[in-house]
Amino acid sequence: MKRILVIGVILILGMVSIVFSANGDKNKKKDTGKRNTTLIDFNTFEKEYENPYPKEGAKTTKADPSASKATDKKGPSDDWSDDLNKYFVTKEDMALDHWKVEFNSSSNTYANRKYSLTKRATIARGSRKGENVLGARIHFPSHRFISHAIISPMYEIMEYNDKGDKINIGKGVVDNVYQIKEISVEVSGRNYNNRLILRVTNQHREIKDYFMGYLNFVGWRKLVWKNSYYIGNVDQRRAFKPRLYPTETPYFKFHSFVITRMEDGARGDFVVYFKKVEFIYDRSNVFDDQLSVDDEKEWGIRRHEFVKRINYLKKKNADRKILRIIERKRMGLNAEPKPTGTSDKKTDPNKP
Repeated sequence: MKRILVIGVILILGMVSIVFSANGDKNKKKDTGKRNTTLIDFNTFEKEYENPYPKEGAKTTKADPSASKATDKKGPSDDWSDDLNKYFVTKEDMALDHWKVEFNSSSNTYANRKYSLTKRATIARGSRKGENVLGARIHFPSHRFISHAIISPMYEIMEYNDKGDKINIGKGVVDNVYQIKEISVEVSGRNYNNRLILRVTNQHREIKDYFMGYLNFVGWRKLVWKNSYYIGNVDQRRAFKPRLYPTETPYFKFHSFVITRMEDGARGDFVVYFKKVEFIYDRSNVFDDQLSVDDEKEWGIRRHEFVKRINYLKKKNADRKILRIIERKRMGLNAEPKPTGTSDKKTDPNKP
């Protein structure tokens, strides 16, 4: 009788322990630090891109000499230093119709440049009907050698504003990245055996290339790069204490897509469409919400450094825009490009 009673008590205790462990598992936080974040979504990029420049038509003030009119329709003046502040990039300049296709030196011929361009394309059928994507037409050379085509914005995406605050998160920038686990690109292929590489830059302005795969398929597909060095077991990882403020939080910024045609690849025209780029990664800084003192508010060290960087990018983009304005004037065109959807870029109807 006692034996039966003991067995019954053990069974009851076992059932109770199972219930408590199950409840404990339910109450456990599933967030282990990994994030699934969009680097860039071309359906919303044009609409949501954050422009760090002053609004068009703003008046120049002594406190902010860069807050001048967006673009002088008469073209650059003799004072080039003033033009670097005056000719800033607008949201229209970042439109998908105004992105560029560049080639490596051996493929950078007249025909390849003329017949290679980008545009905002629209999905016409299926569950994604009506969504916008980045479309690119690339004209590869007829010679049998490796050719690289680089698809990128006409101007560099800005990651900071004039106050030194991080902007364009999810619109070309992924912030607070420690270790990448996976990268995915949603792309529509046309059965061409060309290679796709995603190119990004980090906080040190270093270029990183990630081979996503081949485009020899039809329709939409998610190409995934997996970090073979990623360790998912905490016990097997190298634990360390990261430096916090004023060390800059690591990030990645979209640079370009690189399409590589091999020696035996198809020559001539090639088209491709891009929908979205996503990152799965571990966060670098997980302490910001736990610190009682706002370091940046007290010292402003980061802001000082970031403002210098944003001014450098502004000058770089302004210099490029001035050259484009001069070239447009040579062609007898308006200083400013046409609105999105009415791009000056056209293909030659007499092209063979």
